[in-house]
Amino acid sequence: MNQVRATGVAAFFLGIGLAGEPLDPIGMLIAAALLFVLVLALERPGTNLQTFVVGLAGVLLASIVQHAGVFEPAFRPIAIATRLYFGLYPGTLVVGFGLALLATASNGRPRAPIAIAVLGCLVGIALFFLL
Repeated sequence: MNQVRATGVAAFFLGIGLAGEPLDPIGMLIAAALLFVLVLALERPGTNLQTFVVGLAGVLLASIVQHAGVFEPAFRPIAIATRLYFGLYPGTLVVGFGLALLATASNGRPRAPIAIAVLGCLVGIALFFLL
């Protein structure tokens, strides 16, 4: 597992955890698919900037898709934009920025990807049940 993949896994769980209840399985699958495509697009060569983008955009993307209820019928574009805007909690950007900085700072360390993925999963699951 490389750094970008581990950051993608952590970003997914942190984004779902920050969105909180109710859990939308279709939104979760769509967020996982979008994050998978993002990780595949930015995996090679795996620079610090790519790791940072996956961490920050991954948390924001997973939280927006899970929490916004975008896939309910809406007939006006302004309604969709309002749902996207109100789908973010104020701390989502802070958590995404923190994950991105942690992943970027630990780039090149041999056990860092596993530690980032495990910590992201544990914190994301804990946040899901707390929020």
